[in-house]
Amino acid sequence: MSQKRLTIESRFAWLAFPGLIKALAMLQGVFFLVLIFNPKAGEIIYPNIDKVMSGEIWRLFSWVLYPPYPPSPGGSLVFPFFFTLIVLRIFFLFDETLELAWGSTRTSLYLYATIICQGLALNFFPFLFDGKVYYFAIFFAFATIQPHYTFLLMFFLPVKVWIFAVLAGVGIAIISVESWVRTGIPLLAVFYLLIYLPYLVWAIPKAWKWRKTRHQVAVRRNKFQSTRIGNGTSLHRCKICDRTENSDPDLQFRVAENDEEYCLDHLP
Repeated sequence: MSQKRLTIESRFAWLAFPGLIKALAMLQGVFFLVLIFNPKAGEIIYPNIDKVMSGEIWRLFSWVLYPPYPPSPGGSLVFPFFFTLIVLRIFFLFDETLELAWGSTRTSLYLYATIICQGLALNFFPFLFDGKVYYFAIFFAFATIQPHYTFLLMFFLPVKVWIFAVLAGVGIAIISVESWVRTGIPLLAVFYLLIYLPYLVWAIPKAWKWRKTRHQVAVRRNKFQSTRIGNGTSLHRCKICDRTENSDPDLQFRVAENDEEYCLDHLP
């Protein structure tokens, strides 16, 4: 473990909340039931900067309890309940994945930063309120860590998670640019930039480092392949599956913190 990670985790360990994403998911499930019996209950958690300034401070953060698919008054509960259950179950997976990759301290800090940024944006632009922005912020982080994880679209079509993430990102960019061109005001661009700021601060340096590392690996691989003597010799070998660049030319490798080399499928 690097000194930087030790410093961050030791300094902010008191802010760690193991299973925070799971806890919020369960609270959203509870609030879904509350909305069934009292549809007006959502009014007390909606973001509203005027009411925040008048003393209702909880509105800066309470919006995170709003379920992804709330029940509609007088409508059927089957589909909202079904999709809410699926989304909340997926977020249990996201919680486990992020905490395994980052630890509970870093995961909690990422979630705190996301909720603060989104709370400010949603309260200043309450007419843009959409509880799903919270889910997308966590989804993008999961897709960056596990880009090759496969979901079953419509329960039968396997699609890698990075494809969903790219489509969602492109959709957000198109909506922002279209609104900017149509109104002459970059409102949506600023809004989405703020609500996804914690993800961008973390992901952009990570993407740059990955691109740089990939280029270095490609150079090393080409140099080695041009000078190797026999076909049995390899420059990279995964510690887990024992695959090499000879057995799979498209395979990429990384060196973990324990100085062992892994393919991307088995990178700790």
